[in-house]
Amino acid sequence: MRLASAALLAVALSALLLRVAFASLQRAEARLLEVRRRELRHRAWVDERHRLIAARRVIAEATSTTAGAVQLGTELTQAGHQAVAGVPFGIFEALPATREGSRKVRGVHDDIASAVYGGISAATEGFARLSRRRLTGQDVRPRDEDGSDPPAPPTRPAPRRD
Repeated sequence: MRLASAALLAVALSALLLRVAFASLQRAEARLLEVRRRELRHRAWVDERHRLIAARRVIAEATSTTAGAVQLGTELTQAGHQAVAGVPFGIFEALPATREGSRKVRGVHDDIASAVYGGISAATEGFARLSRRRLTGQDVRPRDEDGSDPPAPPTRPAPRRD
């Protein structure tokens, strides 16, 4: 009888240990499944982050290209403005009676025009720089294909004062 009781006790203890092991295995599988789900969510997040960064770079490049176009338009407009303004000022400066007054007016005109076009250029560059920094985290001018800095923009000659 003692042997039967001991065997029964051993079977019961084995069943209990098997149940504990099975429950532990189920918890481990549930944790593993949760880790896999988290990994998939993380991979999806990383992939989406890469897509977002790529899209932001495209937008930043487009902003830089647009800023370059605005700058070119500003420079062309300024050159045209100076050429057109030079005609009447040239005529008035050629006449002795209007020469002195025309030179003063031209100086003021040229100062104002230079300030306006300079302001447009500065605002355009500032917008492009801010956009690049906000979109890509980079606060630098775009680099040339070989990785070097692009040449500095040309300086404008000072307004003529005769």
